[in-house]
Parts: sequence; C-alpha cells; structure tokens
Amino acid sequence: MKVFEWIQEKAKRTLSRFGAASLWGFALFLLLSYLNLWEKDHIDLLAVLFALGNGALSSVVIKIFLEIRNRKVMPLIYLFPGVIFYGLFSLYQAKSYLILGGLGLAAALTGLLVFLLSAEKKGKSAFPPVFLAALESSGLSLLTAGAISLCIAAVDALLFHLSWRWWTEAFYFGFFVAGWNMFLAEIPEVHEEIALPPLSGKILTRVFLPLYGIYLLILYGYLGKIAWALEMPEGTMNWYASIAVLGYVFFTFMLYGEDEKISRLIRWGGLFLIPIVAVQLWGVYIRYTAYGLTTWRYLSLFCTFYGIIAMILGILGKPIRSLFLLGSLLSLLLTMTPMNIIDIPARDQQARLTGILEKYHMLKDGEILSGSVEGKDRERLLSAYHYLHYDRSRETDPFTVTISNSEVLREMAEERLPETGEVKELSYFQLTAPIREISVEGWKRLIPFKGKITEGKLTVKSETGEETFDVGSFMEKFPKAGKRQYAEPVLFEPDDNHRMYFRSINFEAGKPVHGEGILLEK
Repeated sequence: MKVFEWIQEKAKRTLSRFGAASLWGFALFLLLSYLNLWEKDHIDLLAVLFALGNGALSSVVIKIFLEIRNRKVMPLIYLFPGVIFYGLFSLYQAKSYLILGGLGLAAALTGLLVFLLSAEKKGKSAFPPVFLAALESSGLSLLTAGAISLCIAAVDALLFHLSWRWWTEAFYFGFFVAGWNMFLAEIPEVHEEIALPPLSGKILTRVFLPLYGIYLLILYGYLGKIAWALEMPEGTMNWYASIAVLGYVFFTFMLYGEDEKISRLIRWGGLFLIPIVAVQLWGVYIRYTAYGLTTWRYLSLFCTFYGIIAMILGILGKPIRSLFLLGSLLSLLLTMTPMNIIDIPARDQQARLTGILEKYHMLKDGEILSGSVEGKDRERLLSAYHYLHYDRSRETDPFTVTISNSEVLREMAEERLPETGEVKELSYFQLTAPIREISVEGWKRLIPFKGKITEGKLTVKSETGEETFDVGSFMEKFPKAGKRQYAEPVLFEPDDNHRMYFRSINFEAGKPVHGEGILLEK
C-alpha cells in the first residue's frame, strides 16, 4: 500500500503544480506512439513532436517564473509557447536542422529553468536537485519500461505474437509519462532550502572528485610528454581537455557552496586547468590551420570557452547562477542561428576547398573542372571534400551538393596514392528519388516499407506477414559513392506479383544497407 500512496502523493504534487507540463508530456507520448505504431516519419510531424517537448519544458519555466513573482495566470497561457514553437519548427525544411534546433531549444529551456530556480537560493545553485531529479526519474523510467517489456515478452511468448514496436511503446511510456511526471514532482519549490543529500555528497567528494584528480594527472603527464619530445600536439588531446573543463563545471555546479573546504578546492582548482586549456587551444589551432573547422572542433571551442568563464567566476568567488543563462544563450546560438554547428564548419570547409580549386583554375561559374592538385594542397582539398561529402549541410546548401556530387573530386579521392599504394575509396552513397504519384490500378495492396538490406535481401513487413526480396543484383547498377537525386521513382519488379518504388537507398562500402519506399502487391 505504501507504494501506491507514494505514487498518489507524487502524482498529486505534479498535477497541482505542473498540470500543464504533465499534459504536454502525455500528448508527446501519444504522438510518439502514433509515429511508432503507424510508421510515420514526416517532417511536419517532427515539428509537432519538438513543439510538444519544448512546450512541456516552457510550461515548467513559466510556472517557476510566476512562483517567483507570486502571480497566477489563466491555464491557457501555458499553451501559447507550444503553438509558437510549432510555427517556428514548421519553417524548417531539413530534418537534421529541425532536430538540432529542437534539441538546442530544449537545452536552452533547461538552463533557463535552473537559472530561475537559483534566484532565491542565497548564492547556491539549484543544479543539484534538478540533476538528481533527472537521475531519479531516469531510473524510474527504466524500471517502468523494463516491467512493461516483461509483460509484453510474456504475451509474445505465451499468448500471441506482438510487433517489436510494442517494446518501443514501453520505452516511450516509461520515459515520457512515468519518468517525466516523476521529474516534475521532484523539482524544488522556489523558496525551498536546498542541500545536497549526504550520500550524493560523499559519492561526489570521495569517489568522483579523486578520480577527476587522477584524470588531471594523466593530462599533465601528456603535457610532460609534449615538453620532453618538443613536439607540438595535434588533435589527440582536444576532447580529453574539453572533458576536463566540463568536469570542472560539473563539480562547480554540484558542490560549490556546499562545504567551505570543497568550495575553496573548486575555486582554486581551476588554476590547474590553465596549462591544459592552453595546450588544447594550441592543438586545435594546429588542426584548424591544416584541416579547417569541423562540427566537433567548433563545438569543443565553445565548451572550452564556457569552462573558462566558469573558471574565472570560480577563482573570483562570484555567484555561478549567470552560467546557466550563458549556457542557454550558447545553446540557442549553436543550434538555431546562422552560427550553428552545421553551417559554420561547412562554410569554412567550402572556403578552403574553393580557394584551392581557384588556385589551380578548377572552378568556373560554380562548376568544378578537371585538373591536377599535388602536395599539401591535394591533402587539404580532399580533407575538405570528405568532410562536406558526409556533412548535413548538403540538405539545404546547393554548393555542398555540387561538391558532394562532383565526379572530378570523387575520382581524385579514389585515385591510388603513389607514395603509399593506398586506395582512398568513399564508402558512402545515398540515392534519393521522389514518389509523388503512382498508379495502383490492378494492385490489391500498397505497403510502405523501410528496413535494412542484408546480403542483398530486403524484408518487407505488412499486416499479413513478412516477405523477403532479393534486390542485390538490381542495385549493382548504382554508383558506390556520392549522393544522387533522381527525378523519377526508382522502380524494381522482383516478380509479376510485386512492384517496388524506392524513395531512398543507402550504400556503405559499396553494398546496399538500407532501403525505403512503397511496395505494390497483387
């Protein structure tokens, strides 16, 4: 009975304080269920998905803001942000940019939530209770999903067959219904005194903080190795240094102000990161001059910048509340503006590639011409080409598509390198073709399909069962590198009773690995 009383207490607290956010979460669960069970994956529905998720977070932020101001508003107000977010996300035409923007906005709203909660905490950060609430709700989510999955497995094994999508439903329910409401119930009150639980404090200070010290010693050992060899570092240390900086930020958020000795250790411990950050920036500069900007390199620079600000505030003994607002602003900057982590590196790589092509007179009116590039210029040209060939900017940037589809650059990339005898071969190819109108006259069933291709065989699932088709020989005619868009649907007839229209086919290492389209069956 105590378990049910506990559930009832948590549910009552959630609905009385964050009822709108709870409803947003349930609506998100329903939409995810629709996308899962009916196999929908349209960009308009993804816009609704991210609008619901960010609408849920924004309603929590609005509620916290109103509690600080000691005001109340009509419940309808909590619906407005979600509508606005849908209008914003519906403007996106590319899936990758929509996902990036949706996740970035969610991160920004989370930072704003912690910023507002920290307003009345007398210099302490509200990050620990929010972080621990996220951990606790994640644990409950996994337990709930596991329990439901066990029931689904029993039905599947003992009673009748169930689709694998029902296991996905268990995951969705566990996280977006049970877990989300648990998280809402654990968010502290605005004027509530907060303190890190003793067990959490001991784990952090007696386990993770010493391990962090060992990690820093390893990085200092690497610095010593550089000094001994008198060799400039390359990109090896970049992310290790970024993790060290973010680790410092994490301990600052969790422990600063909890204990005088620990606070002093964190405050002056930032000084030990200065040599690590200096060598990291040095190494990034070397890699940048040689190979240009990449998404991860660009992101690591902002992580380091954020860590430096945290170090400065810590050393000066200033309140850290402003860091949460800064994190929100950086999240928006890197995901929802022209400064995002896709476009800026792509522009840099395009500029590098264009400069080399113009130097060798291989670019005329936007068309890439044949030519010969040798030495370091060749290495840099192919580095930029390989990056842009796989980059998400090709979803919106015509010039990136031109570069990716260039036969001149593809052949150059696949040439045998005389100095090593190595064959550089692009392993990725994507075929896309629109399916606007198809005739279904004479056919009984139309079955959308999307699945893996294994050893040239594609399995299509329908209400009547599964059927496997041999598509390997048909797909041998397609190129094995680049990205091609066909004006008409790609048609394949495995036999007289079936016709397949492919919307997309993905190749890796010269072999088809995934196909999506429509199957007609007599």
